[in-house]
Amino acid sequence: VALFATVISVVKMGEKAMKEKDAAQGPNFLPVTTLTTSGPYRYTRNPMYLCFSLIVPGAAILADSLFMGATMALVPVYLDQYVIPAEEALLKKLFGRQFDAYAAKVPRWIKLF
Repeated sequence: VALFATVISVVKMGEKAMKEKDAAQGPNFLPVTTLTTSGPYRYTRNPMYLCFSLIVPGAAILADSLFMGATMALVPVYLDQYVIPAEEALLKKLFGRQFDAYAAKVPRWIKLF
């Protein structure tokens, strides 16, 4: 019950934050109108996927689960081969040369140097 309540409260806080940024925003996202290139997007085009890929091995270690670690190691491969290319195709369609310039400057996963 506590986990369910926590998830619901996080969702409600997210909805509130979206509405504060744009009053027309609802629980469903509006169409993408701008290309964000600041904040964590200066270093990686996929900060959410990168963080997820870094957190999962830690969770597998904490759970002391080799099976979880082995299966979850496939998630970044799936993201890289299927999910991210589809998202990038949409961004290229929406932003064209602006996205091409951004993609040439910022790597898909992380910029180390």
